[in-house]
Amino acid sequence: MWCMEAYPCGDPRLPHHCFPPKLVNPDELTKRTGALYYKLDLEDQVALSKRIAIMKLERNFTKEDTYTLDAQSTIDFKEKIAELFEETESDEDQARMILDGSAYYDVEDEVWIRIFCEYGDLIIIPKGTAYRMTTTPKNFPQIRPAMSRPLKPNFSPLLLRLLPFLLVFVLSPTLIEATFSTVFRQFLRQRYGEAVDKELSREDVGGGGSFGGGTHQAGQQTKRRPVILVHGITNNAGTFGSIQHFFRNNDYGDDEVYGTTYGICRDVLPLRQSGQLQQKEFAMPSIAQIRMIVLAVSSYTAGKVNIIAYSMGSPIARKAIMGGVCVDTNEDVGPPLSGLVHTFVGVAGANWGSFLCVLPFGSCNLVNGMACGSRFLNDINSRKRYEGDVIYTIYSTGDDKVGYRTCGRIASAIDGENGAFQKEGLSHDAVIFNTANLQYNLVTHNAP
Repeated sequence: MWCMEAYPCGDPRLPHHCFPPKLVNPDELTKRTGALYYKLDLEDQVALSKRIAIMKLERNFTKEDTYTLDAQSTIDFKEKIAELFEETESDEDQARMILDGSAYYDVEDEVWIRIFCEYGDLIIIPKGTAYRMTTTPKNFPQIRPAMSRPLKPNFSPLLLRLLPFLLVFVLSPTLIEATFSTVFRQFLRQRYGEAVDKELSREDVGGGGSFGGGTHQAGQQTKRRPVILVHGITNNAGTFGSIQHFFRNNDYGDDEVYGTTYGICRDVLPLRQSGQLQQKEFAMPSIAQIRMIVLAVSSYTAGKVNIIAYSMGSPIARKAIMGGVCVDTNEDVGPPLSGLVHTFVGVAGANWGSFLCVLPFGSCNLVNGMACGSRFLNDINSRKRYEGDVIYTIYSTGDDKVGYRTCGRIASAIDGENGAFQKEGLSHDAVIFNTANLQYNLVTHNAP
């Protein structure tokens, strides 16, 4: 936070420090303007929910939405930014939480105080206080506003102008509201056709059906090798928003982190019912879809990709890379994709099955299921070192879904792996979401 120069000229998205620079701390901000600033941990869902509940009660907030401003996908982006930078004030308190990207909020005192807000930042602007907003040069914030009453024609003309760009926010901070970028979708349509674009983008899933692409120029390499996140069978791509955010906050661009949703996630049953695995059986289209995203990202970025595959996404991704005939349909999905994958990381992967598979039906069937010795598992474990140039696994002794050991061996291990990282006592979900830094280091530096 800092005091702005009195008469800023040029691009409003620049910092515009006064001279000499004068920083402002959160306490001083509150004393001078009444505005409040908080840094929240969006990964701690329990604490975040409590914070939001308290804020709603204290401020009488009853309305919340999410809107995204993206230079690539927002229609009339420059006009919208100009509108947002107009000075405005409300007759009710306002709250803004940044879910992705970054933005500047300016609050008026004797001079304007500029607040740099990024992922996890929450600001509360009291009623009657003049403020304005603009993006940083990154041109991508995703913002969750909260206010004390629903939007009405006499409430805020500025917010009403944003109505076409409001998105419903699902109350789970690890979810993202997104799809592939406009540029990447254009590439998919031109290279592979409308059907592939539709299949990979997964707009039918709603928020979080897919992500990635950025403004990259197709056929050129990115600064970092792109990473594809492959979700488990009970999730969609958006479930791994916190992992995507971690990479984005550590020097990966939107054109370097990708995800798609395979399968019909809304029809998947809960993971455990009476201690037995109950999902639908795997399907050859899911494997074909993972193959397509690998081929597409590799072509789009002109090089190899890295893959992080979670839970049952790990054996599915391995079969997608392996290629060949599917054990359930006898269809040949194509040749191996091993040459397109540099680093493969399996996290809490059911690579040898799941200890929950007691009875051989559903996802525990003996053909394409997770039962010990199923034809599918025998197939993907019949060869070694096809998953990529470098292979790692991350797993836990406390995994409550895949388990630690099954079939007489570590359930998540991959024969021929370059390294295995065992965590003690972490649950299935915890080993997935609490090892983001390790996952990042393995694909970025090939070191823990």
